[in-house]
Amino acid sequence: MERRAQILPGTLDLLVLKAVSLGPLHGYGVLLRIEQISKRALVIEPGGPSITS
Repeated sequence: MERRAQILPGTLDLLVLKAVSLGPLHGYGVLLRIEQISKRALVIEPGGPSITS
C-alpha cells in the first residue's frame, strides 16, 4: 500500500527554486534534482507530482 505524505503549501515551489539555483535545468532535470535534494523522500513522476513517504 502506497503512503502519501502531507506537505505544506509552497513546498514543491521552494524545491524547484532550490533545484534551479544550483544550475540551469529544464523539466526532467529539475525533477531529478528534487529527488536528489530530498534524498528520494519526494518522488515526482513525469507529468505531475506524486509525493510519497
